[in-house]
Amino acid sequence: MPPNTPPEPAPSPSPEHRSGVPLSRVFEIGKDVITIAVVPLTLWIVNLSIDNALQTERIGNLQEEVKVLREEQAKIEKLRDELQTLAIQQARVEGKVDTANARLDQIKSLLGGN
Repeated sequence: MPPNTPPEPAPSPSPEHRSGVPLSRVFEIGKDVITIAVVPLTLWIVNLSIDNALQTERIGNLQEEVKVLREEQAKIEKLRDELQTLAIQQARVEGKVDTANARLDQIKSLLGGN
């Protein structure tokens, strides 16, 4: 070897990344990072799916409840209309009874005057 030439580096068993870390180690670390990230992401996706299914069920239940409440509201409005009609009829009957009582009082006074 000539005195001014640098020594040759020893051959590496595997290719190296620019930073000097073997590519197999970079891939291993990358795989570990992806594995660590995939598990929580999978759990998060499963949790979202469950929440979505529960919310869909709640929406269905609420829609059914709204349907029942609307039917009950229609029944209440019908009863309210019937009650109003009955109140009007009651007022008419009371007026007729008052008129009949007034006539009876007139008849009593006419008969009492004899």
